[in-house]
Amino acid sequence: MSNERPQATSEDVLRLVQRALDEFDSVALDATTRRVVRIANLLGDSFTAIRLGLELKPSGGHPPANAEMTKRLMQDPGNWGERGGLAEQALEQYIDERRRDNDLVVSHSIAELEFWQRERLQSNEITDQQYAEDLANQLNIVELLTRARHNAFTVLCQWERQLTFAVNQDDALAVVRRRVDALIARQNPDVLDRFNVAFRRLREAASRDSEAEADEELSQAVTSCRRILKAVVDTVQPANAARPESEDGHSLTDKHYKNRLFEFLRSRAESSSFRSVLGKDGESLFERFANIDSLSSKGVHARVALDEAEFCALHTYTLAGEVLALTESS
Repeated sequence: MSNERPQATSEDVLRLVQRALDEFDSVALDATTRRVVRIANLLGDSFTAIRLGLELKPSGGHPPANAEMTKRLMQDPGNWGERGGLAEQALEQYIDERRRDNDLVVSHSIAELEFWQRERLQSNEITDQQYAEDLANQLNIVELLTRARHNAFTVLCQWERQLTFAVNQDDALAVVRRRVDALIARQNPDVLDRFNVAFRRLREAASRDSEAEADEELSQAVTSCRRILKAVVDTVQPANAARPESEDGHSLTDKHYKNRLFEFLRSRAESSSFRSVLGKDGESLFERFANIDSLSSKGVHARVALDEAEFCALHTYTLAGEVLALTESS
């Protein structure tokens, strides 16, 4: 049995965010900040992970070792040191917020600041100047801690809003996915296996180091999508030797499955507006097929082609579900 921990879902991360918010006023600020850095890592928010990670870093230490530790907070450590990159932006913001009027930068961690906040001058014989300096230092510490607390709170609130939307969206998509899977399983179970092949090809394309290898995987994924759509059309509007053409003269042979799809929509979709929408969806999907075929020949970056292919696969999936649904609603 594998001991690998499953990837955190949006719902898992939302629970972490809500717990951090619920316990915000009862947990030490440095502990809350560590929670925020952890969540930022789970979300791939490298800027927030580095920026608030700097609030936790103790002063002193070995600079190269400190940099290496901060580098680990990046989603893509390969971008470390990039001019104008996330790490540089986070450091610049940290320095700007920690800079005092004398242009010195307070580099103490939250824990160290809280320690100095507790260490007040106790002597009753301090001079007025010493009292004024101590008060100024304490006010500066309060300002830095308050800002750090506000930063942690606002980013948690932002994530709670975003993740709540994501979880609700996931729930809605899960309902659609269950319905489409059930339709496919009832009417053409082989299509589910073909979808698995298509999405596996997409995952493999995303992991390829070579653009040539990625292009090959994408090509096979799109070919799978074409075959899926044809299989769906064969299910709802099979080729009929006794009727090789539609009333308006379009070929309805086996290879002309695009025409057969539109013939099916014309005959089954009761609402003309709904028929028009599905027809446009079909046209759009065929255009996607052609577009992806041309991307690699034009030397388009593999990431762009992958994004387009992923949307193409999802488009095929949803259109298949809508087409199959018509057979059970008519």
